[in-house]
Amino acid sequence: MSILRDGEILTEREKWLAERKNGIGASDAPIILGYSPWKNNVALWEEKTGRRDTGDLSNPQMQYGNDAEPLLRSLFALDFPEYKLLFTPYKIIRNLEKPFIFATPDGELEDDIGRNGGLEIKTAEIIKSQDWKKWDDQIPDVYFVQILHQMIATGWEFVKVKAQLKHYKNGNLMLTTRHYHFERVDYLDDIAIVEKEVTNFWEYVQSGKKPNLKLPRI
Repeated sequence: MSILRDGEILTEREKWLAERKNGIGASDAPIILGYSPWKNNVALWEEKTGRRDTGDLSNPQMQYGNDAEPLLRSLFALDFPEYKLLFTPYKIIRNLEKPFIFATPDGELEDDIGRNGGLEIKTAEIIKSQDWKKWDDQIPDVYFVQILHQMIATGWEFVKVKAQLKHYKNGNLMLTTRHYHFERVDYLDDIAIVEKEVTNFWEYVQSGKKPNLKLPRI
């Protein structure tokens, strides 16, 4: 379905991008907490308050991730048939009590005992040997904050992460696939911190008062 804006037809993607301005999405959360290496919280505040245009965020890595997502989602469904998997393009789920907190899931899951959860799909390229440490029995902090935010927005009891890691060995492309499982009950303190920080940031957006700069963590 498309909608009209100033006589123009909006695609579902354009509608989704416009909706994203009305709140805080999962990709915004790590910026707010200072975990994003790509953007700081003041730049995000300027975007949310209309002081700065988001610009063209596309790059080859993002395009690869977008193109790979449906294929990796299908592989997840094949490898984990015990989960019911639902995917709705550009679906936005908002927190019932704080609707400015929202998420756009890569997939919605139901486990074999009827609990609701989510699927998050990530692609990354390993450049340096120390990059592997970020994926050893964990995921990078920037992505961890994202899934905590998703739990806040949706009420999910768990999140499954499917990650495809590209790397090269002797000049040959290698692909490593890893799966991670996060239970909401194990991260209640972290979830509370993320919710507080996101809520405080949104108050800055609503008031028009600029927040203090939070430098990215190294």
